[in-house]
Amino acid sequence: MKRLISLILAAALALAFAGCSKPEEPENEAPVMISGGQQEVSGGDSGQTEAQGASGSSGIAFEFDGVSVPLNVPSDEIIASLGEDYQYFEAQSCAFQGMDKVYTYGSFQIRTYTDGDTDKILSVEFLDDTISTPEGIYIGCSEDQVIAAYGSDSLSENGSYIIAADGGTLDIVMGDGTVSGISYNAAV
Repeated sequence: MKRLISLILAAALALAFAGCSKPEEPENEAPVMISGGQQEVSGGDSGQTEAQGASGSSGIAFEFDGVSVPLNVPSDEIIASLGEDYQYFEAQSCAFQGMDKVYTYGSFQIRTYTDGDTDKILSVEFLDDTISTPEGIYIGCSEDQVIAAYGSDSLSENGSYIIAADGGTLDIVMGDGTVSGISYNAAV
């Protein structure tokens, strides 16, 4: 059983770094500000405010404990602001020059990529149901809650919801009628 779990985790990590093709460029859309923060234990309104876009950001940003994490911006100050309580992993990138880096904070993961001499935010992935989007969407929500928050227009061909903004997306993965994954992803 331990070997199976280790094999599944290794395969998932390999797939995470296997994005060697250039993603499609999204059409020019009005920026949508999206943030996440700590969800209340009751699962109700998360009480967050919208993240403020940083210079060069995609218009989509995750927010945790008052720290805004926009996509496609230098990661050094953001990682420092989130504190040193994280697990770290790096591997040679197959999609970019340099190293892909993964910072795992208890409830979310930040992935970076190298752009010249600078590491930039590539993605933020929710790992559990203790954080949510400002609309209160968290892992375990029903599809009806997602539709109420974002509308059915964001439903993709594969049954997930994709909320797009200039240069990035908020991806909400569905499984058996509930949210099984949430991630913010830069289009680079």
